[in-house]
Amino acid sequence: SLGAGAAADRYDRKALTIVAAVGWAVSTIGMALSATFNQVLGWRIVMGLFCAFSTPTAYTLINQRVPKDRLSLATSVYGTGVA
Repeated sequence: SLGAGAAADRYDRKALTIVAAVGWAVSTIGMALSATFNQVLGWRIVMGLFCAFSTPTAYTLINQRVPKDRLSLATSVYGTGVA
């Protein structure tokens, strides 16, 4: 996630979030269509890599778009949904 955080600082966070969501969805479909354990494992690794990009970008987008007095609630709701 350290590399994902650096990428979130350098590149468009909204685009990274979209790519992470699409990659996660494709990984989920890949796992569903897998026939062997190694295929499931491979798709799960890919999914983990895409998930690593979603968290830093999501928190920075929340920080940019949510008013400061509601920021704690917004990050708590997001964190609960991701956990």
